[in-house]
Amino acid sequence: MKDEKKKISFADLILIDLCWILFSLPVVTAGISSIAAIYVLNKKFDGKECSIWNSFTKTFKTTWKQGLVLWFVTLIIAFFAYLVFNYFKNDFAPSTILMLLSILAFIVFTGVIVLSFPMAAHYENNAAFHLRNSLLLSFRFAKKVIVLDVVFAILCVILTVSFLNKKILLVPEILILPLVFFYIQSSVSRKLFATIDKENAEALAKQQAQNEEAQESDDSNE
Repeated sequence: MKDEKKKISFADLILIDLCWILFSLPVVTAGISSIAAIYVLNKKFDGKECSIWNSFTKTFKTTWKQGLVLWFVTLIIAFFAYLVFNYFKNDFAPSTILMLLSILAFIVFTGVIVLSFPMAAHYENNAAFHLRNSLLLSFRFAKKVIVLDVVFAILCVILTVSFLNKKILLVPEILILPLVFFYIQSSVSRKLFATIDKENAEALAKQQAQNEEAQESDDSNE
């Protein structure tokens, strides 16, 4: 009988979001909490029973190194994006080539950001591994990554505009928009990683078969 996966309840989503906000309050820990939030979301997507609080806090403790590095890289990229934006804003005749290169760089580096955190939640490795492989995947799955980039950019613009205009909706936006992005990010990245895991498993099985054939050939020659 086919196992039925448990759907993620609205209460689960709210609790995950509240955990993310609580553990992101020092700001510097936002990257770690993002990994933890995506990890718990993945478990819920897989229909696994788990305590959201316990899973979140455990992941937070075990991935803090990767989270700090990835968050630091994110802030650096955001800072340079801000400098580039100000440059074009103050330049009355920006170079078309420079603009195109900047847009391309934005797409690539944003792709690295939106994939590296889910990768840290899915694979146990260091931050350099996650950044390198996120860069490779951002080229291989360019269409899906661009969709994530666009969603990420739209949500950032909404938050920025609301903050600058000091709208009363800023508070619910802070509560809802990150969760919306995590949900989309987790949904898309899980499919990408499933493809990669399947390919790796097939490659490993093929390699083992070749090794067994080579071993049998050596035994017959003895």
